Amino acid sequence: MQVIRLKQVTLPVIKLVKDVPLYMWVKGPMHVGKKIDDQKEAATIMEIVDCETGQLGLVICGAVMAKELNEGYPGDSYVGKFFEVTPTRVPEKRYNIYSICEIADPRDDRQAAPESTKANVVSIAQDAEVAAEDAQEADSKAQSRRRAR
Repeated sequence: MQVIRLKQVTLPVIKLVKDVPLYMWVKGPMHVGKKIDDQKEAATIMEIVDCETGQLGLVICGAVMAKELNEGYPGDSYVGKFFEVTPTRVPEKRYNIYSICEIADPRDDRQAAPESTKANVVSIAQDAEVAAEDAQEADSKAQSRRRAR
């Protein structure tokens, strides 16, 4: 039996690590996720592709990060762009601050002009989807082997 997956419904969370830059392509606009805990508000999340691994996933956007992106890129204009995001915790503050820098498509050695960015964005998204499909296919084969035993 061959399984053909059409859409990945759940995505892994790609964690922002303090003082470690994340190079990402923003696939979709920020939105409020599901409320999981009665003690906390639902998180603001954004679908991204990790440029270093090609992994498609979700980033939890802290209030400061969301504010900075919305102010710097009104009307969700950050979607389809590449960013370097580095969270930093200031000891006397109760929240993270973020270094957010728009970057050129890191896959283009020539540092592509804006006209070519759309083609590269599509290429990265397709690469991420192919990688996800490959991983799912490997999981499926492993499950088939386990069932055969």
